[in-house]
Amino acid sequence: MTGKEYPRLGEKVFRRTLGNGLEVIVVSKPRHAKRYAFFATRYGGMDMRFRLSGAWQDTPAGIAHYLEHKMFDTEEGNALQELAKNGASENAFTSCSMTAYYLTCTEKFYENLRILLSFVSVPYFTQESVEKEQGIIAQEIRMVEDTPDWQSYTQLMGCLYERSPARVSVAGTVESIREITAETLYEVPLLMAQEGLDEVVCRKLGLITHQPDLREWTAMVQREKNAHRHVEIALVGKYVQLHDAYLSVVESLNHAGTANDVVVDIRWVNSETLTEKNLEEELGGCAGIIVPGGFGDRGIEGMIQAVRYARENKIPYFGVCLGMQMAVIEFARHVLGYADAHSSEFSETTQHPVIALMPDQVNVTDKGGTMRLGRYPCELKEGTESRRLYGSAEISERHRHRFEFNNDYRAEMEAKGMVLAGLSPSGHLVEIVELPDHPWFVGVQFHPEFKSRPDRPHPLFYGFVKASAERD
Repeated sequence: MTGKEYPRLGEKVFRRTLGNGLEVIVVSKPRHAKRYAFFATRYGGMDMRFRLSGAWQDTPAGIAHYLEHKMFDTEEGNALQELAKNGASENAFTSCSMTAYYLTCTEKFYENLRILLSFVSVPYFTQESVEKEQGIIAQEIRMVEDTPDWQSYTQLMGCLYERSPARVSVAGTVESIREITAETLYEVPLLMAQEGLDEVVCRKLGLITHQPDLREWTAMVQREKNAHRHVEIALVGKYVQLHDAYLSVVESLNHAGTANDVVVDIRWVNSETLTEKNLEEELGGCAGIIVPGGFGDRGIEGMIQAVRYARENKIPYFGVCLGMQMAVIEFARHVLGYADAHSSEFSETTQHPVIALMPDQVNVTDKGGTMRLGRYPCELKEGTESRRLYGSAEISERHRHRFEFNNDYRAEMEAKGMVLAGLSPSGHLVEIVELPDHPWFVGVQFHPEFKSRPDRPHPLFYGFVKASAERD
């Protein structure tokens, strides 16, 4: 909303044209703690001026008063009565084709404006009622003279100030005018609720709803705004030039941060340029490392280096989908001693494909529709970090991948300390791996970020951020 100050008057006029074309004028008078709002709508009332014996006459007072009240009426109540409770005053200026509204108050300005607009949005003067009111007015005028020469009074408002035209535009109806500026994304629904957007939407859709209980959401937003301690987590991926590629992961980290009363700062690390030589420079000092999902062999070796750095330096590590597979490959290379360990997705010549296609897909040439997609169940092993965080023996998570943990290496992995913390109900598919001798090391074949919510952070993201905050 743009504004112009008038120092001599101690006032400031704001004009804003809304998306539907309606221009709203708001006047602030700081000296008197008053604020005004002016706006007009395309639909009209019946407040007439008419010419009688060559002179302009106002609409009979009784009819004008009657129409003024009608403009603030709906089946749900009367705006005049609602506004009076808040110490606001209002008026309306009408013609056959338009109606201008005026509001003034010293307190609860936007609350009062919302009340007024909620009535304005449902015009009383439909075509049918207009014809009815015309008849009533005509009869009233004929009581003054049988054949009056009368016409619509169309000049609703002149100028607010000399040499400063502030004429209202007549371009449509409006539901709310407040320009929302939020400190955090999740505060926007609360600000919209304050402006009555939920009521407007439900009314437009014909829905009967109860007053929403926003206490938990409000508390969550307040908690996010009050968090001051920062925790830096390195996100190692191949798409870091485009941050939105990892938006779901970043938001899940933020959800978990709010629940842990910390602000999560992301250190973006490009896995394509990450090598053994610059590991300390790129990852040193971070409180946690996460490797999210991805496809293709680009940047793979950098991810494996990041996993090794986290494992050997006891830094909390969270591997998601591809990040879990990188953890398995790194473990096979540097703990089992298989230097060429890899995924058959990236290497056809490796002698130790610890990540591979399942046997029933080895000879499939048409890959369309062969990925493991959507929700799958998973059974959690007793005593694992995952079981503790989920608080349940069986879960379900969403997947999007084709290659799996190679069961031929299960026994060797477990013998060297890797725990297969989550398996499919058949026991055939490995869903979660953990390292129990590490402060926090979890890799999952699924995508937990898809189930995280601002007020309900995913258990694994919560645990990862908590461990990172405790280490920092």
